[in-house]
Amino acid sequence: MSTKYKRLSIQSHRGFPLHLPENVVVEILLRLPVKSLVRFRYVSERWCSLISDPRFAKSQFRRASERSQRLLISSRSGIRSLDCEAPFEDSSTPSVHVVPFQKRGRYVSIIGSCNGLVCVSLYSHRDFYIWNPSTGNYRKLPDPGISLHGRKYWHGFGYDPCTDDYKLLVANFRMPPSRGSEGKVFSFKRYSWKRIPRGLEDPGYTEDSAGILCNGSLHWYLQLFPEPLSEQ
Repeated sequence: MSTKYKRLSIQSHRGFPLHLPENVVVEILLRLPVKSLVRFRYVSERWCSLISDPRFAKSQFRRASERSQRLLISSRSGIRSLDCEAPFEDSSTPSVHVVPFQKRGRYVSIIGSCNGLVCVSLYSHRDFYIWNPSTGNYRKLPDPGISLHGRKYWHGFGYDPCTDDYKLLVANFRMPPSRGSEGKVFSFKRYSWKRIPRGLEDPGYTEDSAGILCNGSLHWYLQLFPEPLSEQ
């Protein structure tokens, strides 16, 4: 029976049109995992162009994010990924991510994430990388050219829908405040840093230098200390 079934399948396949409309191909590819899409880029030049298109990547990520949410946890031992919808008894979580650009003796710090891209820095906070954990692709960013060592610094990574651009903010607050501060924004479209023309004022104490992206804007948690009462 299995032999007859195989012959029938071959005959049916020969009578089936080999060409599928492109919109059907796109819908099929959008439902595949990222690891499969990485391999399928080598099927043809057309598929490589289609899968590499930023619009396709956005649609694929939007569809994938509707199915599951993952949490990235950074520590000195590395970066782990946790499926937020997995049951507690699931032994497969959390999974360890191999960071291809991590150097010996330097732990990776997560600056922020957006649309499947993760912005990280090494311990020195001068080496910034954009990393796609799903594909393993990464790119090192140019040096911002401002001093961050030994100073109070802030970071922020996010997507600007007005310009359709990913941006990274790096700022420091020098001590004492009279010496001023520096701030730069990296644009992925221009692939260059741009200095913030106006000086930055230190708004107060923050426990984490990485900003949180919410509704298209970066936010930081601040703790303001009341001024001491003057003696009468």
